Amino acid sequence: SSLVSITRSGIGSASTLLAGTSGGGVFVSNNNGVSWAPSNTGLGDHLYISSLSKLGSHLFVGTNDRGLFFSVDNGETWNPVNDGLTNPSIYCVVAKPPFLFAGSQGGVFRSSDSKIDWTIVNNGLPSGRQISAMCVSGSNLIAGTEFFGAYRSVDNGGTWNSLTKGLPQN
Repeated sequence: SSLVSITRSGIGSASTLLAGTSGGGVFVSNNNGVSWAPSNTGLGDHLYISSLSKLGSHLFVGTNDRGLFFSVDNGETWNPVNDGLTNPSIYCVVAKPPFLFAGSQGGVFRSSDSKIDWTIVNNGLPSGRQISAMCVSGSNLIAGTEFFGAYRSVDNGGTWNSLTKGLPQN
């Protein structure tokens, strides 16, 4: 397994790190990365973790074929949170409080409630394209697409506008 993503939990001990891997699931370190232990209870075996994020007291992992999972105990146990997701291939997860966004093969999904029910927010994005990267820049949400460049939303995913000037398109 190779390392795909890493984050600090920010929940409880300030030194808790989580790492997502390609095929090994999640690993946790409580000593700033000196040693690591697998933490996949609820995730299953040989899972590809595409991204890690946190929102409030919840940690989230996106997976390549099983959707999203959350943890409220620093990654010790994981629970699926896929209500409303129409594609289980999640490439990126990003928090922009009070919202959580997930990028998938089918576009961008948004959740804003404690139950984490997902709604697709693709107005202005190319139809059916993979959202492979997302980030927050100030009050903007930026999404990177496969073959169609970058897009920006200033209204929490309500609408998207192209930012492709100067970016390669394929």
